[in-house]
Amino acid sequence: MAGAWFSIFRVAAHHEAAGLWFEDLLDGNRRLWLVDKALEASAKDGVVLAMRLFDAGPFHAGFGVMVVPDEETIHFAVDARTRGNPLPFRHSLAATLYGDELRAEQPLESLDPAVLEALERMAAAFDHKPRARRVRKAGRRHRAGSGGHPQA
Repeated sequence: MAGAWFSIFRVAAHHEAAGLWFEDLLDGNRRLWLVDKALEASAKDGVVLAMRLFDAGPFHAGFGVMVVPDEETIHFAVDARTRGNPLPFRHSLAATLYGDELRAEQPLESLDPAVLEALERMAAAFDHKPRARRVRKAGRRHRAGSGGHPQA
């Protein structure tokens, strides 16, 4: 599951054995086999969904949290990827789409200020980039104020 990714997918068709054929719109319409019984029973061909998938071997599986992105977001994301550019959103695609869904359900002005602050912190966490680790060479220690010379 460590290799899971979030993208925008189109339901291309029902798979002959089980599940659905998905096309990853942000990866050149790459075709993937998704096994998800609930989605198989309810999704219509052509519907566009955004969700996180992981490669489970011969097929892919999702984490179950999905949203239906609006046409404008789909257009901007696909256009950026087609041109080889980064996605044009302030936060990650997942944070952007989940945030859009939350705002559609309940206008932000009506949320408690503490909830708004928590949502902003969550969105910022999606943008977290790991810091570079400082590598120490074994057997070499540096003392502050020693001019960077190793200790004897």
